[in-house]
Amino acid sequence: MTDLSLWQIDFAGVVLGPGTPFIVSDVQGLGAAELRTQDVLNPSDDGAFPGVDLYASRSVRIEAGISTPGDAEVSPELVGSPGGCCR
Repeated sequence: MTDLSLWQIDFAGVVLGPGTPFIVSDVQGLGAAELRTQDVLNPSDDGAFPGVDLYASRSVRIEAGISTPGDAEVSPELVGSPGGCCR
């Protein structure tokens, strides 16, 4: 695994963020996932029967662009290369 600098993201072996040609503009979906509780209300009395608490699934979205100032021919290579962002 690559050592990352502050604010860099490693996604499937591709490093995004500062110091790379991949500029991250937005990240959504980080933080605590929703909790799925399986508690069941007690039908004949107050309260509930406690169930298992599980985390729900979530999606993480990373919005990034490619910046190669002065070398426009590199961008298509980064997108389609085995180590590129879009495989």
